[in-house]
Amino acid sequence: MLMETDTIDAHKWIRSLRLEYWHVAVLRKLRVGEQFWIGYFDGTGVVALTDTARRT
Repeated sequence: MLMETDTIDAHKWIRSLRLEYWHVAVLRKLRVGEQFWIGYFDGTGVVALTDTARRT
Protein backbone atom coordinates (compact mmCIF):
# COMPACT_ATOMS: atom_id res chain seq x y z
CA MET A 1 0.00 0.00 0.00
CA LEU A 2 1.61 3.23 -1.11
CA MET A 3 0.96 6.45 0.75
CA GLU A 4 0.89 9.75 -1.12
CA THR A 5 2.30 11.70 1.81
CA ASP A 6 4.55 11.04 4.76
CA THR A 7 1.66 11.68 7.16
CA ILE A 8 -0.36 8.55 7.94
CA ASP A 9 -3.66 8.52 9.82
CA ALA A 10 -3.12 5.37 11.90
CA HIS A 11 -6.81 4.88 12.71
CA LYS A 12 -7.80 5.15 9.05
CA TRP A 13 -4.99 2.79 8.02
CA ILE A 14 -5.96 0.12 10.58
CA ARG A 15 -9.62 0.37 9.54
CA SER A 16 -8.67 -0.01 5.87
CA LEU A 17 -6.83 -3.23 6.75
CA ARG A 18 -9.91 -4.37 8.71
CA LEU A 19 -7.73 -5.13 11.71
CA GLU A 20 -8.74 -4.77 15.32
CA TYR A 21 -6.18 -3.13 17.57
CA TRP A 22 -5.61 -6.41 19.44
CA HIS A 23 -4.46 -7.93 16.12
CA VAL A 24 -1.75 -5.27 15.95
CA ALA A 25 -0.67 -6.13 19.49
CA VAL A 26 -0.35 -9.81 18.52
CA LEU A 27 1.56 -8.92 15.35
CA ARG A 28 4.09 -6.91 17.36
CA LYS A 29 4.85 -9.96 19.53
CA LEU A 30 5.47 -12.36 16.63
CA ARG A 31 8.95 -13.75 16.13
CA VAL A 32 10.61 -14.45 12.82
CA GLY A 33 8.97 -17.50 11.24
CA GLU A 34 5.75 -17.34 13.29
CA GLN A 35 2.39 -16.78 11.62
CA PHE A 36 -0.83 -15.11 12.70
CA TRP A 37 -3.83 -15.67 10.45
CA ILE A 38 -6.66 -13.16 10.30
CA GLY A 39 -9.94 -14.00 8.59
CA TYR A 40 -12.56 -11.49 7.59
CA PHE A 41 -16.06 -12.61 6.75
CA ASP A 42 -18.69 -10.21 5.48
CA GLY A 43 -22.38 -10.96 5.77
CA THR A 44 -24.68 -12.76 8.13
CA GLY A 45 -22.75 -16.03 8.12
CA VAL A 46 -25.94 -18.06 8.50
CA VAL A 47 -28.16 -19.23 5.67
CA ALA A 48 -31.69 -20.37 6.41
CA LEU A 49 -32.37 -23.94 5.33
CA THR A 50 -34.70 -24.37 2.37
CA ASP A 51 -36.92 -27.40 1.83
CA THR A 52 -34.43 -28.70 -0.76
CA ALA A 53 -31.54 -28.46 1.70
CA ARG A 54 -33.51 -30.31 4.40
CA ARG A 55 -34.23 -33.26 2.08
CA THR A 56 -30.57 -33.88 1.24
